Amino acid sequence: MAFNGYLIKVGNYTIPLTFMKLESYKSMPNQRQDLDSYRDADGYLHRTVLPHTATKLEFETPYLFRSQMQSLIQGIRINFTSEIARQCEVTYYDEETDSYKTGTFYMPGTMEYQVYNRDIYAPTRFAFIEY
Repeated sequence: MAFNGYLIKVGNYTIPLTFMKLESYKSMPNQRQDLDSYRDADGYLHRTVLPHTATKLEFETPYLFRSQMQSLIQGIRINFTSEIARQCEVTYYDEETDSYKTGTFYMPGTMEYQVYNRDIYAPTRFAFIEY
């Protein structure tokens, strides 16, 4: 399955590409995770690579009108599976495999919104990290 016109879908909300500054989009798919890896006394690395990989996705918005920003925020929020954990199911385009994958993600930290001019928001960063 190849690219199908979107990069990120949160629940059933597809984030419009017009709400993303495309040159800011970063996808770090399939990051390997280790458990109790260590270097021995001779300096050799002993890795225990786990089968589950974790993906990180992030992008910045362009300048958006208040109505567009609210559409983006609400589209994401209503698809949280846990509001307090800001947890959601995300379907994303995986460049490594040229396919779409779905996983459980969370949105880290606190959102920082900056009003640029009355009803216009300055670029805002959104990130999703897979569990």
